[in-house]
Amino acid sequence: MPELEKFLGENSNIVKFQKLFTIENIDRDATWYMGWIFPGYEIINNELPENTTLQKELKRYLLDGNKFGIAKGCIEMR
Repeated sequence: MPELEKFLGENSNIVKFQKLFTIENIDRDATWYMGWIFPGYEIINNELPENTTLQKELKRYLLDGNKFGIAKGCIEMR
């Protein structure tokens, strides 16, 4: 997701990996990212853990009423 760089900074390994791809579409209504970022949690509320920078930043983003979703893309051949 494009927001990852804002959450984690340009030097994040997650962001560096993301930049290998060209985003083709974004499904803002998808919520299955919750299982990866917040294992064991399905509901967006104050009980979400804040053990990592990504969890902390994404929790704040979601509680502010924003949608995150899932992006689909293809890797760029360099």
